[in-house]
Amino acid sequence: MTRGLRALGHHVEEVTLSGLSKEADVSEVGLATHVADVLRVLSAGDLRDVVVVGHLYSGIVAGQVADRVPDRVAHTVFVQAFLPHDGKSMLDAFGEQKLEDELHQIAEHQGRWPAPVLMANDRYDLSTCKCKI
Repeated sequence: MTRGLRALGHHVEEVTLSGLSKEADVSEVGLATHVADVLRVLSAGDLRDVVVVGHLYSGIVAGQVADRVPDRVAHTVFVQAFLPHDGKSMLDAFGEQKLEDELHQIAEHQGRWPAPVLMANDRYDLSTCKCKI
């Protein structure tokens, strides 16, 4: 996607969120850290009229970034993403069985949500806050 946007003459900043490399210590990384990662990029480059794109989990990040710096973000694009809703968590998007599985994984990882392992046949409609399998 970035290659295509650059070919069309757009300036593209790719942001790797903290803790997503294989060697990373994730003990202190969370949503606030990821929002701060993106805010740092916007601030460091004094970027304005930005289109922030969020995919899957990063839809929550993109929504919070847009909310925090509306003077910098012109548009937010959600690509198969979790949509931020006041008072809701990502867990609210899952059906009962998936929710139970996720809570079990969180408990197994000392209260931290492990990175997902998506299989090719996983089909989620995350835009409606419901999970379809």
